[in-house]
Amino acid sequence: MTDKQEQITFDTNYAAHYREKLAVRNLIERSGWGPDNEVGVFHLVVQIARELRLGPKDQLADIGCGVGIFSLLLSPMVAGVQAGDYLPEVCASAAENTQGIANIAISPMDLLKAASLPRGCNKILVNSVLQTLPDDSHMAAAIDNLGSAAAPGTLCLLACNADRGQKEEYIAGIERLNFPEERKARMRAIHRAAPWVDRDVVASAAERAGFKVVAMSSPPEKLWQSWYMFHALLEKA
Repeated sequence: MTDKQEQITFDTNYAAHYREKLAVRNLIERSGWGPDNEVGVFHLVVQIARELRLGPKDQLADIGCGVGIFSLLLSPMVAGVQAGDYLPEVCASAAENTQGIANIAISPMDLLKAASLPRGCNKILVNSVLQTLPDDSHMAAAIDNLGSAAAPGTLCLLACNADRGQKEEYIAGIERLNFPEERKARMRAIHRAAPWVDRDVVASAAERAGFKVVAMSSPPEKLWQSWYMFHALLEKA
């Protein structure tokens, strides 16, 4: 089967992918970070806390929280966490995983629906979400909605964005995987169809939304995905 024969349509909502992940027992893998990646994810939590400068008085919004693992691990560092995702099943899983943690509240959130985003949080985390949107215009709209929700001085970390500049190298590397040829062909087709994230698009959209780009950085090296991802730390003017 060739890539041309595969005929992939990019699933802009990632709905099927995340619903399938809900059946996985391992919480790290269920979160979308792959198996045997626990240490990398824990290092990522530390870096997120440092970049957002989290402290005991902070109110954190975790937008696109998935099954709630980052909300859970960051909750002891802050006064409160408002977390959510756009899929009801994923929100339900996050609520189950964070049950009993008094300072975490889970509710539906969608980056493309400004009214669903929480207000009153001085720190915002959007972790590995932008690349699930269909194109640059939707990414820009999402960042604009974040700008509408953020008060002046709010720090917003767009974490673990799949860097469009690394896309072709990633696709080329699929050939080296010890997978059946049919699976590799499908992977190549999916990633060719996926938009990935352009740093300049993020920077321009952030400035239009009233943010200052504080820094762009890489995730921790312990996270195996770090080589093709980047973080963008923004501050609302």
